[in-house]
Amino acid sequence: LENLQAAILVEDEQQNVVLVNRKFNEFFDAALQQKTATTNQTSELLAIIDTCYHAGPILSEFAQSNTNSAVLPLHSELELNDGRILSLNLIPIHQKEKSLGRLWFFEDITDRKNSELKIRRSEEKYRGIMENMELGLLEVNQSGIITRAYERFCAMTGYTEAELLNQDATT
Repeated sequence: LENLQAAILVEDEQQNVVLVNRKFNEFFDAALQQKTATTNQTSELLAIIDTCYHAGPILSEFAQSNTNSAVLPLHSELELNDGRILSLNLIPIHQKEKSLGRLWFFEDITDRKNSELKIRRSEEKYRGIMENMELGLLEVNQSGIITRAYERFCAMTGYTEAELLNQDATT
């Protein structure tokens, strides 16, 4: 757990903190430094983190609303006030029918989300340019099947986009 590039918190069935790894302390360093005495309650620890990084009590509410009720893993993406985006996986720990606690798995996905946003914006820009050109254009896949017919092409040919989609462009 110490060598993972994800922040890990393990709690027992009473929500006592059993373990936090080095990356957890790095992720939430500013919040944890404000707490002089250590806490052993997950909800208290997450409430401290909430005050430093979130607009509202996201983590602490999440911790309390799911106490011992979750039997399936839960996933959420959290945007922190400092601009980071974290993926949170909350995984129940069971042995047979007995709940032993939960594993909180935080991963920084900021770079991936920013790359996705950049690609999406680029695609929107490309679409806008294509829509406003006075050329009749089609998009086809590698098999020559029409995946997009632009408005100008439809006007030139008299076909609707719906009539052209999934047709062979070579015939």
